[in-house]
Amino acid sequence: GLAEPTFAVAEAPIPVAGEPAAPAEPPARRGWTVGRIVLVVVGTITGLFALGLLVGGCALVAVDQTQRDDDGFVMSPTQDFSTSTYAIVSESADLDTEGGEWALDTFLGTVRIRSESDRPVFVGIGPADEVTRYLGGVERDVVDDLDNSGDPEYSRRSGGAPTGQPGDETFWVASTAGAGERTLEWEPEDGDWQVVVMNEDASRGVSAELSIGAELDSILWIGIGLLDAGALFAAGCALAITAAARGRR
Repeated sequence: GLAEPTFAVAEAPIPVAGEPAAPAEPPARRGWTVGRIVLVVVGTITGLFALGLLVGGCALVAVDQTQRDDDGFVMSPTQDFSTSTYAIVSESADLDTEGGEWALDTFLGTVRIRSESDRPVFVGIGPADEVTRYLGGVERDVVDDLDNSGDPEYSRRSGGAPTGQPGDETFWVASTAGAGERTLEWEPEDGDWQVVVMNEDASRGVSAELSIGAELDSILWIGIGLLDAGALFAAGCALAITAAARGRR
């Protein structure tokens, strides 16, 4: 005699023909977490490192392939050096390998200076203190800056004429003299050095076209190493940014 319980069953609405169905709600996207932000930052920094390494590697490989002469030396562009004084002197080059002179042989190799002039000129490399002793009271120009797009910049040192011809001095570690094309080669070693260009007879008014270079046998391998390292950093950059992007899905 008890009434049977009734259950209400919710029926799904039946779509009416011609009426578009309600669009399904897209899954919620996860926001930027600290981990994904860190991945993007790390990827960006890694990408900058990769760019620098790749640019440096390409530059070294290009120099090795385009600037070597027939003898295998990487040479600078030829520039015109001239002065109305008695000498042109480079700034001091301080080489200090702390006993590791093998590094100079491995990475730098033999240094070459090529000169060409109408008059007989003297080109020499000597210890800076000896050069100062010889030319300390001589009117000369010291090279301050070398710009491939223009003439070298000098600073003038006042003084008089040299006391003797440069070829009479005995402190030069490498030198050459004469007209036309001349070549000086020097094996670098520890010390403070300067390059001097003078007329062979020590007269006023020096003019010569000069270029300088070195063997630099390792420059190609250094460039390739930079390219390889740049590729690894680029791969790391791609992985970090890809991981961060997937984490948002």
